[in-house]
Amino acid sequence: MSSYCLQEKGLWRFATGKNVEPPATAAQAEKDKYDREKDKSRAIVLQSIVPRLQPAAMKHETTQLVWQHLKKLFEPSSIAREASLVETFYCMRREDGEELDSFISRLDKAEDDLVGANTKLKLEDSIKAYLLISRVGKEYENQVQSIYQWSKDEFTYDKVSTALLMESNRRRLVASGEKSLEVAASHLSAQKQQFVKHNATSTSKGEVSVKSDLKRPFLDGVTCYRCGEIGHFARDCTENGTSTISRACLDGTTCYACGKTGHYASECPDSPIPRGRG
Repeated sequence: MSSYCLQEKGLWRFATGKNVEPPATAAQAEKDKYDREKDKSRAIVLQSIVPRLQPAAMKHETTQLVWQHLKKLFEPSSIAREASLVETFYCMRREDGEELDSFISRLDKAEDDLVGANTKLKLEDSIKAYLLISRVGKEYENQVQSIYQWSKDEFTYDKVSTALLMESNRRRLVASGEKSLEVAASHLSAQKQQFVKHNATSTSKGEVSVKSDLKRPFLDGVTCYRCGEIGHFARDCTENGTSTISRACLDGTTCYACGKTGHYASECPDSPIPRGRG
């Protein structure tokens, strides 16, 4: 943070020792400006460290000396850095829910950092492949067991990582397909509910109309004996009175109650006791 502040304010040269003090012949204003910048750069560095480390750092008179003191405290030695990188690489594991490609990227970067610190720490390809299959987790146990059946020539880091990534991509596609099916099923269910609701709220007139439409082909061959029209039974006839067809039939009928023609005895107006149909 202090290095950023120094660079932002144009004072980084005091930390690196590249600052140039004005000559004795310089104007007093220039000398005063230099002194202010020198003191300001040192103050910025001192204020950026924790209080318990400030007393030791304040013993150094220049910004450059303070900076070198802090580097000795915080910058690890080459051996310490290598030890940290080795531990990071060999202890690396795939986190729960972490995508496989993300884990492989972390593993590759850790190896690059390790080799960058010391080329002698570069791993053999098979060792890296063994580390990969031992750190992917139980989720890929079936794939690991399959890899165990490979020949020695096939067992390389590139082939192992490719096989595992192909399985990871397959699982993504399956999960995506299942999600699409769930969305489609939900959409169909919503449509079905709307259809049922629409039918439930239909008027009785509409329902009768549907039923009438279903019966229409059958009724086209039926003639009402009351009104003579085609398309309904006499019991459903809305016409009052006696039809022409029924009148023709009754003209040949004689009532045995009164002896007149034109009606049945059960409909005789002169009969004191109604009887069955003649």
